[in-house]
Amino acid sequence: MHFSVIKNNKFKYIRFLCVLAVAIACFLCFSTVLNAASLSASDIISTEAPHSPLTSDLDIIGYIPFASIDSNVALTRRLNAHFLQQYNSFISEHLHSALSLSFTTNVYSSNNYISVVVIATAVSASSSSSVLTTVIYAPTGDIVSLSDLDDSALSVINAYISNRITQSPRSFSAGFTGIDSTHPFYIKDNLLIVPFASSSIFSGQRDIYTMSFSLYNIQTAVIEEDMYTVLPPSQYNAIMVQLTRVIKMLGYTFEWNIRERSVDIFRGSTLVSTVTVGKNSFFYENSSPRELESPPVLSDSGYIMVPLSFFNDIMNVVVYVSPNGQIIMSIYNADDQGYTLDNTVTVY
Repeated sequence: MHFSVIKNNKFKYIRFLCVLAVAIACFLCFSTVLNAASLSASDIISTEAPHSPLTSDLDIIGYIPFASIDSNVALTRRLNAHFLQQYNSFISEHLHSALSLSFTTNVYSSNNYISVVVIATAVSASSSSSVLTTVIYAPTGDIVSLSDLDDSALSVINAYISNRITQSPRSFSAGFTGIDSTHPFYIKDNLLIVPFASSSIFSGQRDIYTMSFSLYNIQTAVIEEDMYTVLPPSQYNAIMVQLTRVIKMLGYTFEWNIRERSVDIFRGSTLVSTVTVGKNSFFYENSSPRELESPPVLSDSGYIMVPLSFFNDIMNVVVYVSPNGQIIMSIYNADDQGYTLDNTVTVY
């Protein structure tokens, strides 16, 4: 009996230690999450761009980002080390060629992301600007890359770039085909914005250029195997896709004209395109009609089939192939434009 009491007490003690260990672990996890979740755009301020002995001959003006997070010292140090590394890399790149350097910092908050955007300009005989970006996932404080956002983000961007190059090949520098996961980007007003130094993609230009993609209200169509076919070279050598099934998935409506063997495509109540079997003429909204590699054809099952290029070349839908080989179409409301920033620190 004495042994039984000792044994029971021992088990009670071990059980107590286990419960205590779990409680401590939960407390530490909760504290970590609480500290990380406190990150906001107002925690990223700016500080005057510093000088060093190596930069004494350079005229350096402007402000670079500086993290000041009272509740999380470790995160503050990590972010400031990252900002300083970006700054020093730009200094090193232009140390022996620039007469002056200027820095402008902007901070944007959108959904759960905080984006820190620094426009860094080097002036010598001429001036050139770079965009230094840091995107932070606010709930955890982690710095994220394009590949961290979404499995398809990089594919969508490069598919859009490919479409633009196909449409106007002479507008882009030779050899420019796309970007990788380390490319700068930021998020503002629920848009994924990808900046470029124009000289890297356009010959003879030195401005900053951006491409933007909507992060929400995205219409996507996954093209299953029964929705497309490949015509042999003797019959146009084209990938043909079922028109009506795809446009429904992309949010459009349609009306079938049996007599004309045509389909009218609508966005809301607006007619945006008409596709006619056997007529190699495609348009979208007010664009001029264009020929593609095949006219629309009627399948044995009664579907109008159109070339895959109708969607990316005519309707400006982003088309890409997923890692598992599926053809995916997405409407991301992609846009590209010139870029300007004022010389003030703005927190949104």
